[in-house]
Amino acid sequence: MIFELRALTDIWTGGADRSNDKLHLSGLKGSLRWWYEALVRDLGAKPCDPTDKGIIRCTLDPKKLDRSLPRKEQLKEIKGMMCPSCYFFGCTGWSGKVQLRVWTSQNDGQKHIVLDSLEVNDSFVLEFIPLKQIEQAEQDLVNALLKLIVDYGALGAKTVFKPSEIDFKNTKLHHRNFGIVAWANENARPRDEISVPDIRKYLGSFKAVKQCNEWPNLNKFWFVKGKHLTRTEHNEIVGRDSSGRYINLSGSNTEKNVFLGGFISRDKARFTDPMRKKYRDFNAASKKIFSFHGPAPIERCFGYVPQNDSVGDFVAEVIRKFPKKFSEADFQKGDAIISSL
Repeated sequence: MIFELRALTDIWTGGADRSNDKLHLSGLKGSLRWWYEALVRDLGAKPCDPTDKGIIRCTLDPKKLDRSLPRKEQLKEIKGMMCPSCYFFGCTGWSGKVQLRVWTSQNDGQKHIVLDSLEVNDSFVLEFIPLKQIEQAEQDLVNALLKLIVDYGALGAKTVFKPSEIDFKNTKLHHRNFGIVAWANENARPRDEISVPDIRKYLGSFKAVKQCNEWPNLNKFWFVKGKHLTRTEHNEIVGRDSSGRYINLSGSNTEKNVFLGGFISRDKARFTDPMRKKYRDFNAASKKIFSFHGPAPIERCFGYVPQNDSVGDFVAEVIRKFPKKFSEADFQKGDAIISSL
């Protein structure tokens, strides 16, 4: 599985001392997996979150497998022991089905150069090298995954940086864009769209994990192209003041605001007792609103709400706060774009 892409911004994949010192495929794989989990949740699957401390993560104990069964039956048995995300990307006791490689071509295109970084304007190939047999549903899901990221989302880390309302500040690290990619050319975008019934049938054979209300699910996402939210607009949405501090951590909207705006240790120190109990195992939480400034097709914003909340209510609230900037027509909802992937 090969995808020809172009970096419209630098792509952050992590490194020593929190620097983007080189291309880390593990960081890239983690980002792909995050979007994959959001996608399959919308399609009815219940994957685990391997980073969550409160959930038993998928593991495979080879001793529990019936080796007398034919290979096809063994794979069916394995699927019943893990979620679809772990089956594809790997977990303890089970290596993933693909290996990632990022490369470019040189001269006449015959020589492949493995890249050690992904910087703005780099053209590159993202290759999923099969290590095990790939099913058609998995191929379709990967195609949909890349279309989702390229057309609507972002790739890699540092995508939670907020654009400044003061243009010259957007050159500073904590306001810069990271992770926006485009198709290398018009023919690079996969043409086939997923068959939702076939995908649902494939996903139905896996172990179901009890879901957390806060895990990303594409049917709770919203997307806007060609507009972005500035730092001050973001703060207004999540109830922060001009200094970035939450205004009221005991009000009725506290949980919603903290979910959308995330928190760091200084915020947690001001939480009420119920909030401290909820987040006692977490020193920080990421924002759920992502925004990117610049010309098209870089400029965009997107985000998601908890499973028990209404994405329509969130969209209405943003429009109410910024009626001169946003209208209903600007927003696309995750459950509406699934058929185009």
